Amino acid sequence: MPASGDTGTFEWKDYSPRVFCALRAALGVDNAEYLLSLTKEGALRRLPSPGKSGSVFFLSDDGRFVIKSVRKGELRLLQRLLPAYCEHVAKFPRTLLNHFYGLHRVAPLAGRRVRFLVMGNVFPTDLRLHRKYDLKGSALGRTSLPAGLSDPWAMLKDLDLDVTFLLAPEHHAALARQLARDCALLEAAHVMDYSLLLGVHYVRWGNRAWAPPRGDWARARE
Repeated sequence: MPASGDTGTFEWKDYSPRVFCALRAALGVDNAEYLLSLTKEGALRRLPSPGKSGSVFFLSDDGRFVIKSVRKGELRLLQRLLPAYCEHVAKFPRTLLNHFYGLHRVAPLAGRRVRFLVMGNVFPTDLRLHRKYDLKGSALGRTSLPAGLSDPWAMLKDLDLDVTFLLAPEHHAALARQLARDCALLEAAHVMDYSLLLGVHYVRWGNRAWAPPRGDWARARE
């Protein structure tokens, strides 16, 4: 996208615009607000890349949307998955799958084409998240320690999770059912590389920047 203050000319393309318009309506996103969040001056700030895909990530200024650059292969996969995804969202409005709001391409006349996916921010909260986890249900190479504990942007992994979360039985059952439904959709689409994102806010620590050291986590839980 053009940098702030850049008035260069570029071409814009929407992929499956009617489908995504219907998805935004179903997910409660106003089209005018959506466009304003993405296109107003200074609307986007770049995020550290959380994975090995080489994708570039941005966050909208209002914190509602995450923008991810995608390659042709990812674009084709998303287009193939879209009909089943729309049906899934309509049937299970409380799905834990990412909310997809738009798939676009921008092509500056003097630059290369960039394809990008607009998703809902998984952590749209004013509370500070003291810990963030990317959980895959695997132990192979699944740790960010020790550097992760001193980095407020770090995305921790399965082997870094040393706390237990207690849920009411009905909430546990509802969560397990929805996870099973969501995973079934991904399995049917032959998607293998996915994970559960989990954010943790310690009430005692409020919105202070640093969470307690690892050995103090048990005392910090409330």
